[in-house]
Amino acid sequence: MKRACRRLGAAGAVLAAAASLGRAAVPSEAILSGLRSLGLDGARFELPPPPPDAGFFPQALWQRLEPPDAATLSWLSGRIPGLPAGRVRLLTAQEALALLDRAAARGASIMDVFTDAGLTGDSLYYAPQDVLQAIGACYQLELATPLSGRTRDDPPQPFVMQGLVIGGGKLQILYSLGGPPPPAGDWDSGFEYKNPDYPRYDFIASGRVTESIAAPGDLRFNGLWLVAAGGLVHPHVERLVKTSGSTGLFITNHGRAEVTFSPLRRKTP
Repeated sequence: MKRACRRLGAAGAVLAAAASLGRAAVPSEAILSGLRSLGLDGARFELPPPPPDAGFFPQALWQRLEPPDAATLSWLSGRIPGLPAGRVRLLTAQEALALLDRAAARGASIMDVFTDAGLTGDSLYYAPQDVLQAIGACYQLELATPLSGRTRDDPPQPFVMQGLVIGGGKLQILYSLGGPPPPAGDWDSGFEYKNPDYPRYDFIASGRVTESIAAPGDLRFNGLWLVAAGGLVHPHVERLVKTSGSTGLFITNHGRAEVTFSPLRRKTP
């Protein structure tokens, strides 16, 4: 996976390209660079349409699942402020793998799954740690927030994604380490790790990372940072967005990187 993280250009890039902004379906590199230099995030450019009849999370799925037990709901409510606990259903490993099998058969990426229209309503799904590990054992995933790993501490500490709540227009990722996300916390309350899916960067994550679904193929982040300049700079990850079927932009408040999205595929036994 090739990525090139570059500093943004001068604000004059907007002036140079302003005449074409209204006509371009996808802004040029100069326009995107200029927009970011002005503190904008390029949200005006048009995203590709979602796959027809994606339906990875139909209402029938939520209806046939059971709610978690009271202790689990209490724990989730303590980790996610304002969680409508009555809307949460327990996603089983069987249902999760069947869902991913359907997505893989359509050539979808994990980004397509996590921004599916079925996750923008009021239905919520909770995948506990054992289900997440079952998914990770079967599928090759490309995640900025890995299911598990070891920190960059000396000595390293293991960390794990304890749970994932998806739906209501958001992904709520709950880790075993790390403090609260902004505005209550900052990068220095998170934990640092390397990510095999994004090997060029070191990351810092809060104990809860929120990814908000802005549109199909468009996620906005809170609680995730990169480590740059030998630890002197910590760009906040703002957005991961698809610009075509297999390419996209990984946007921070200090620049952006080009990324690719691979179709979901099962791991080879």
